[in-house]
Amino acid sequence: MTTETTRTELDLPSFPFPHDDMLQPPCPYAQLRRADPVTQVRLPSGDLAWLITRYDHARTAFADKRFIRIGEDAARLTEDGGFDDTMNARPAQLSDHERWRKIVSKAFTPRYVETLRPRMQEIVDGLLDAMEEQGPPADLVDAYHFPLPMEVICELLGVPNTDQDRFRKWARDSVALTGRSSEDIAQLNADMEGFFKELVERKRHEDGDDLLTQLVHLHDSDAGRLTEAELLVTAHGLFIAGYETTGNALGKGMFALFRNPGQLAALRADRSLLHSAVEEMLRYAPLDSGYGIPRQTLEDVPLGGTVIPKGATVIVPHFAANRDPEQFGDPDEFRIDRRPNAHLTLGHGRYFCIGAPLARVEMQIAVGSLLDRFPRLRLAVPPQEIRAHQNLITEGPVALPVEW
Repeated sequence: MTTETTRTELDLPSFPFPHDDMLQPPCPYAQLRRADPVTQVRLPSGDLAWLITRYDHARTAFADKRFIRIGEDAARLTEDGGFDDTMNARPAQLSDHERWRKIVSKAFTPRYVETLRPRMQEIVDGLLDAMEEQGPPADLVDAYHFPLPMEVICELLGVPNTDQDRFRKWARDSVALTGRSSEDIAQLNADMEGFFKELVERKRHEDGDDLLTQLVHLHDSDAGRLTEAELLVTAHGLFIAGYETTGNALGKGMFALFRNPGQLAALRADRSLLHSAVEEMLRYAPLDSGYGIPRQTLEDVPLGGTVIPKGATVIVPHFAANRDPEQFGDPDEFRIDRRPNAHLTLGHGRYFCIGAPLARVEMQIAVGSLLDRFPRLRLAVPPQEIRAHQNLITEGPVALPVEW
């Protein structure tokens, strides 16, 4: 990994920065954005990386082919690893990321996602029925925000309900930053790879209408347009992104609404704001927990008056880009009628999230249906009692107790 510096290492700020409020970015982002928008930082592992805090620079890091997914020689977040051992591990195994995206995107279109809307509504209605039958208070995280994407992703992959408990554990372990030995990580990867290999093989002999079956048949019918490895990457990526990130996006988004009662009242009064409200949830309360998205440079890259050297690890925090006043007026205000809202929470360009149409529809259905069912929905505890998960790349509330 690169160790070049532009100033003495003793002067480098330690990253990640303290982050006590899941709805507010770490304090140094605003100062760095003004004075030192492309700066070196020291990670807990002792390794060095480059931190980007401006919106336009972040767009470049997502779209420019000189920035790639991190490899084995990237900076380590912690001594246990972190960046390259969790959510980025399998996508990094793709030999041709652009080719893979082109093929999978054809199957995972907004039109296809719209065909899933009735079934997603059925799942949502069932979860709300159970909440209503049990009565208040209820924990939205446990009763609603995570069961919904788990049901949806299992149907997309054609996974039996009996495997859902195992899926939940794998998802949480996959985004943990510390507390896992190299042996634990190897075992997790082996368990998941074995499961998905068996699942892909089973799909070859089934005529299901789930997305994974479609991709398997595409692979088998067209001279290997998707390799075996690419099918496994797709299944793994849909599993992690479709469950853990969507569940946390719902948790942080609803918490933002509860913390801004005027905006919650506006959405209750006008459902035409639902689409823009979901986009503002994603902008204002992005999924990364202050750690950002890692990239690596293929060559020396001039950016913001600085040259990031070849092979350097670059960290792109959504929280910093999404609060850039050069892009968003009053960026620290939560406004559900914000338009346009070109946030970067779902990526950009060649790294725009393939599952974005699914996440958006899920969130729209989940939030709208929740407020329809419980018009007087409110937090059951003071907002300051809501705590975020620690030690995870993605961030969301541990619990969100509500009453109605």
